[in-house]
Amino acid sequence: MTPIGRARFHFYLLFTALGLFHAEVLSWSSPTVLLNPLVFWYVAPVYAVHYIVFGDIILRRGRFDFWILYAFGCLTGLYEFVITKVYWSPPWNPTGQGPFGVAWFELFMIGFVWHAFMSFYFPFRLLQKFFFPVRPPSGTPRDLRLLLFIAPVNAGAFGLAAVGNGPFMIAVVLASLGVITLVGALYVRSARLANITKTEDLVLSPRARKYAILSFALVYAFTGIFLRPEFWGAGMGLLVPVLFYWLFGGVLIALYSARPTPAALMAAPVAPEPFVSLTLQPWIQFLRRYSLHYAIAFGGLWLLWLVFAPLVGVIAILFLVGAFGLSVYFVPRLVFEAVKPRRKPRLTPPPPPIAPPMPRLGS
Repeated sequence: MTPIGRARFHFYLLFTALGLFHAEVLSWSSPTVLLNPLVFWYVAPVYAVHYIVFGDIILRRGRFDFWILYAFGCLTGLYEFVITKVYWSPPWNPTGQGPFGVAWFELFMIGFVWHAFMSFYFPFRLLQKFFFPVRPPSGTPRDLRLLLFIAPVNAGAFGLAAVGNGPFMIAVVLASLGVITLVGALYVRSARLANITKTEDLVLSPRARKYAILSFALVYAFTGIFLRPEFWGAGMGLLVPVLFYWLFGGVLIALYSARPTPAALMAAPVAPEPFVSLTLQPWIQFLRRYSLHYAIAFGGLWLLWLVFAPLVGVIAILFLVGAFGLSVYFVPRLVFEAVKPRRKPRLTPPPPPIAPPMPRLGS
């Protein structure tokens, strides 16, 4: 493997580690996914193929707008149709299907909020802030400050409901963050050796892109056939994922074909600056705060759990209901952002030329 190929491999491995942590560890679906190699190699390919194919498109286009990342996150969340069949038959609620045999609450809450943000949006923002080959601006963007507070409380509430062991939970989270840091160190080292100085250097080669797309198709085909095949949808239920793929694909085409407005550019949380030196230090500084927030949130919620456990369950339910409410807002807003007419900036006429002062008589 060439030095630049190794750097790209480590970059997408880091993307996968960040995504697995926020999607699988914090939901307690696979809490040891970054600590147990057997679990990692079973779960990681499902996420990795999305990160490689979608991440390559994003880097090639050079657009990191909020709605673009959100749309890619929603596309990632749709894997729960074909791969796990969860949106047709949730394991925790096998009879919870609605119209067309689809579990609509799970689709909107898990697919268009949890996966959209925790599996894709926030992992990408962390990469952009701390691991892109540019000097990150000082300070923490607003969305990552939000992550610092929401993720620990959400994970703590659901973890206590699922596991009920605060010390174990914080140990798993801190150990997983340590693994992410090790992968980050590998990437920083390989990026330096490959002289990665701009995001375009991380774009896949045409040959690697073909392999990535082939791997994407193989993962879907293999899991679609062999993972819970008895829970495939039927009839009109099979058309629902097709319609959503068409919807989000069309939204992305519309967003990419429209030139970003000045307001959208100004709202971007991270504005790249010229390359100086790729280092792990900014991530370490963020990691200290992130770990502290988990320790405080898990410790406080665990004490609350010991005193009055039902209140922690109420917090978890509020997060579920809130996530569903956000999805009902974000999906229509995404479509609106894609189809709304964009006004061209009004051109103001140049000021009239100033006539030179007339010479005074007698001068």
